[in-house]
Amino acid sequence: MAEEIFLHFKSTGGFPTEVKGESHYQEHLEEIFAEDYETEATLILDNFNEYDENAVEVEVEWGTAGYLSRSDAKKYRKAIAKLGYPDAVGVCGCKFIGGYEKDDGKIASIGVVLDLDLNVLQIEEVEIKEHKTQEVSKEPITQAVPVEKSVPSAPREKRPLPAGCRTFLFIILGIILLCGLFFIGSAVFAKIKMPASPDFQKWTSQQIIAEFQAAGLEIGAPVSLTSEDFNMFIRKTDDAKFYFIPSACEGCRGRVFAYSNKTDLNLTKSYYENLAKGGNWLHSWLFIKDNILIQMPGDIPEEKALRYQQVLESIE
Repeated sequence: MAEEIFLHFKSTGGFPTEVKGESHYQEHLEEIFAEDYETEATLILDNFNEYDENAVEVEVEWGTAGYLSRSDAKKYRKAIAKLGYPDAVGVCGCKFIGGYEKDDGKIASIGVVLDLDLNVLQIEEVEIKEHKTQEVSKEPITQAVPVEKSVPSAPREKRPLPAGCRTFLFIILGIILLCGLFFIGSAVFAKIKMPASPDFQKWTSQQIIAEFQAAGLEIGAPVSLTSEDFNMFIRKTDDAKFYFIPSACEGCRGRVFAYSNKTDLNLTKSYYENLAKGGNWLHSWLFIKDNILIQMPGDIPEEKALRYQQVLESIE
């Protein structure tokens, strides 16, 4: 039997933790919404999330309500691991907020807050659910069954597919072929090194790091990016570094990309901008000067992020 562990957390007497990205799940929330409605939320580790390896999905009444923020997700995973249940499903109280009519007549989005204190996570009950797996009988069959001799049948006449089926089949094959060509082309394009743009490459990543350090900005242990840090969307450059900003949020780090052409810089910028459309928790701060692109997590407070932009723009 397979076991699944559920951690029921103690109530904090409030709802201190916010769920992010609810705007993408309004249809489900509207179906179960009631003003100040309180119910249970389930916290599920989304280990295969392509945007955040630490993602934690929040489900309310068998549907996704949103996710924990990046920083909260890391803190939550670390807390349950410390409690000895790194792969468990969490259960806590939650409450709906919003959904009211605003002064302009529009309805405010529905939000969810959790009865969960990530700084002091306490377990009230550990529940273990067992899932039965289907067993296949290995007992030999002892009953004899008479077998009738089969008479060979006449060969069936081959009939062509109806015209409508043939058309549909050709359309499906065409779509599969186009998708294959698209992915092959994308992979090839990702490996093509764009030629340097004349009079474009001006700064190096080390120069930018040095300017940040001289201005007293937090630059923790700069490290060069490796080939594994790039993909078909984050365009590769031989000159890129990341640096940690621990005072802003746990695990927060910024990136400095020094590109030799505008095409690669703009493609990387577009990737981060499109990523942010998936929810506020995927938002990034992006600052550009000449051939330099600075990317910082949206978890960093605006006032702190803008200090890096001011120093970047002041470089001469």
